[in-house]
Amino acid sequence: MTPYNIQNNEAVVCAESVGDIILRKAHINLTEAYDKHKMETDKIDEILCEKDGTKFGKDGRKIAINKPLYNNNIIAYMIADSFLIDRKHIGLLRAAEYRGHGFYVRSDNFVEKLPIFVASYFPYDK
Repeated sequence: MTPYNIQNNEAVVCAESVGDIILRKAHINLTEAYDKHKMETDKIDEILCEKDGTKFGKDGRKIAINKPLYNNNIIAYMIADSFLIDRKHIGLLRAAEYRGHGFYVRSDNFVEKLPIFVASYFPYDK
């Protein structure tokens, strides 16, 4: 795949030093790419989100995430609802989702993990 930049509202091929990007098929489930590491500076948080990012209302539904966390290095919470990597099933939230279908994206892992979110926006043929 050839990477492009947008300059002056036109798609321009990236500098030749970048070269083409090789996309490889994944042979693992997305859950195996989850980052579950904890840090000593993590604090238990009470705020949970719905899938659409709104605040979770405690209305009797089961909360599956054990301990929602807060830390200055947490950038987002990435959720995955399926084995498919597409817009309907991958999302980014500011706090943990009550169902726990995801992991924290931190300042030390976002370069590795955010491409999963970006990949969900590219159409593909099954």
